[in-house]
Amino acid sequence: FDMLSVREVAFESELQFLRLTQAIEVLLKNLRSSGGLFRLVFFDCMKPLFGAAFGEASWAFRQAFLLHCRVEKIDHVVFPHWYCTEWKEHVQQWRPSFFLVA
Repeated sequence: FDMLSVREVAFESELQFLRLTQAIEVLLKNLRSSGGLFRLVFFDCMKPLFGAAFGEASWAFRQAFLLHCRVEKIDHVVFPHWYCTEWKEHVQQWRPSFFLVA
């Protein structure tokens, strides 16, 4: 699942995002089949970091994957940043066991 950091997916030339979407789906399926419960959390404030690290197409993938999550009913939520009141309330309500930052 380390396709981004090793640059296995060339976002600038491979704009369909199918390989990366499939890799994430496999990871999520493996988590579910192992009894894992999860909620994907996205922060809008990460746009400059995505662009600087991987190019603008990586943010396009993020947006496409968010749409995929909505369509496939993958549990997810989007916050503007981790300092917002909504995020703090979310953490208090859900009390996550751990965070996986990717």
